[in-house]
Formats: sequence, structure tokens, C-alpha cells
Amino acid sequence: MHIIQNGIYILSGKNGAGKTTLAKDILAANKGICSMMKQDDNQILEQETVLTNITMNVLSEEWVISFLKNNKLDYLLTKKSKYLSGGEKRLVNLLRVILSEQEVLILDEPSNDLDIDIFEKLKQIIHQVAQRKKILLITHDDRFTEYQKKVNY
Repeated sequence: MHIIQNGIYILSGKNGAGKTTLAKDILAANKGICSMMKQDDNQILEQETVLTNITMNVLSEEWVISFLKNNKLDYLLTKKSKYLSGGEKRLVNLLRVILSEQEVLILDEPSNDLDIDIFEKLKQIIHQVAQRKKILLITHDDRFTEYQKKVNY
């Protein structure tokens, strides 16, 4: 699979069709340029700050803080990591991948565990980031249907 243009590509199909396996193969073949948020990835380092969980000491803290403020998500910085809700943990993990330096992002069922408000914010962020990156979105969530580029598997 060759994705040349920046944008959002939706990979859809029945459960068990191999979408996640395909995504893992794409990740393995493109390690230097690709990052993946797995479907069940809600793990965070509870003893670390939310900012550290997002930056993982790789991204610029100033840039991440600015991004969070611009997207009205800076309230996350006031919370202790171990007290985040399941949806907030999911969001922190998504932000880590979305804000990474990688040019290809694979998001496997990114809307799991997110309430409506956070989902809408995430959708805006994904659309914003897709202007400069390639995003492979694996989802059954019909709320993503507005995106044009779709790959059925």
C-alpha cells in the first residue's frame, strides 16, 4: 500500500478481517516514519505528569503546551496522570502519537472510550494534523464518514 498524499485514509471492514494486522505490517515496514496508536492502548505512566506522558521527553514541551492551549485541551495539564478518566488516558495516548514527528500515523479505533465533546475535539485535531501528515484511520465509527479517502479491507 502506497500512501503518497497527506490526508486521512479510512480503513474499514468487518471484525477479524485483518485491518489491525495490516496496520502492524505497515508499521513494521515503515518504522522510521510511522507511529501507531493501538486499539486498546490506554496505558499511561501514572507517576509522570500528563505533559511527560504526551511528550515522552522527545517532543518540545513548549510546543505541546501551545498546541493544547490552542485546542482548548490545556486543562489536561492541571490533572494528575493517575486520576485521568479512561477517555482522558486514551486522549493523552492519541496526542502522543498525533503530535509525534512521524509522517505516517496509524490510529486504530481512536474514538473508543471518548465522550462526544472529546471526540469532536479529536476529529478537529486529526483533520488539522492531516494537512501535514498521512493518517491511516482504522474505524467502525460512522462519525468519521465525512473523510473522502476510504480503503475497504
